[in-house]
Amino acid sequence: MDEGLQDYVAAVPQHRKQKVDMLYRLIMEMSPRAVVDMNYRMPTCRVGDDGWVAVAATGA
Repeated sequence: MDEGLQDYVAAVPQHRKQKVDMLYRLIMEMSPRAVVDMNYRMPTCRVGDDGWVAVAATGA
């Protein structure tokens, strides 16, 4: 996990962490080849060169 992604995940509000973790586990179960990186300052799940799912979880 790159530093930007680590920082983003660490900043997720505590009341959202469980749901965000559950979402990422589901994504990885459904698409084990997915890679998570940062795109537009949001974690983005990709398969190949295609962005597939972006998750913004730090808002109010």
